[in-house]
Amino acid sequence: IVAMQPDALIMSDPGLIMMVREHFPEVQIHLSVQANAINWATVKFWKDYGLSRVILSRELSLEEIEEIQQHVPDIELEVFVHGALCMAYSGRCLLSGYMNKRDANQGACTNACRWDYKLHEAQEDANGDVIPVTQLNTSEKSCCSSAQSEKTSNQTLLVQHNDEEMFAAEEDEHGTYFMNSKDLRAVHHVDRLTKMGIASLKIEGRTKSYFYCARTAQIYRKA
Repeated sequence: IVAMQPDALIMSDPGLIMMVREHFPEVQIHLSVQANAINWATVKFWKDYGLSRVILSRELSLEEIEEIQQHVPDIELEVFVHGALCMAYSGRCLLSGYMNKRDANQGACTNACRWDYKLHEAQEDANGDVIPVTQLNTSEKSCCSSAQSEKTSNQTLLVQHNDEEMFAAEEDEHGTYFMNSKDLRAVHHVDRLTKMGIASLKIEGRTKSYFYCARTAQIYRKA
C-alpha cells in the first residue's frame, strides 16, 4: 500500500499506527472515525503522536466539534455530514456481530437497528427466557419510528429477524428508544462547519450507489 503512494492511510488500530509511524514516518496518517475521537484531549493525543488529521465521531454536536477545533487548532479535522448514525459509538455496536457474525467495526454492519419488528405477547419461563405466546400486531413497523407503542405488563417487544430467532428488547418506565437513530443530514450546517475551520466534510458512501454518492456530494458542494 505504501508503495502505491496514497495521500494518507486511514487507521484506527494503535498497534498498526505505531508500526507505520516507525517504519514509514513519511506516510500521512488520518485517524479513522472508528477510533471514536470524541473530545479535544483525544485529538491532542493523536496530534502529538504525529497524525495529520482526525476524523471525528459522527455522534458529536456542533458545539462539541467547535470546542475540539478551538483547543486543537493545528490539526486537520474531518467531520461526517451525511449518512447513517449508529445506535452506539461508531464501530462499537455489537448487534450485527451477535445476530449475523458480521463485525460493524470492519465495514460489514448489517444495520440490525433498522430491521422491522413485531409486537408479541410473551411470558418468561423458569430459566428467564422470553417465550412468545401470540403475535399481537401483524403489521410490521419501522424500528426507527419515534412513536411509542402501548404496552401492558404481559407484553414485550421482540425483534424478529427470521422464522427461528427472536430477541427481547428490555423496556423501563421511559420506554425503549435504543433503535431510534435518525440519519445524519447536516447540509444546513455546512457554512458553520466551514467557518469553524473544518478541513473536510465526509459523506458516507459505503453500500451506496454511484448516483447516490454523486448527487449527495453535488448538493453539499452547492451548500
